[in-house]
Amino acid sequence: MTYEDTTLRLASTGPDEEALSHVRHVIAVHLERFAAAEGLRVVWDRA
Repeated sequence: MTYEDTTLRLASTGPDEEALSHVRHVIAVHLERFAAAEGLRVVWDRA
């Protein structure tokens, strides 16, 4: 996890696409819930 001005960068891995999709979903749901008042938007990008 790293951050830049207005960006929080997270790296996630999984044994396959299905597992990775699940990890991303769980992280996004939690981040959006915890930062709802801040207007947080989660965007995943393949690196």
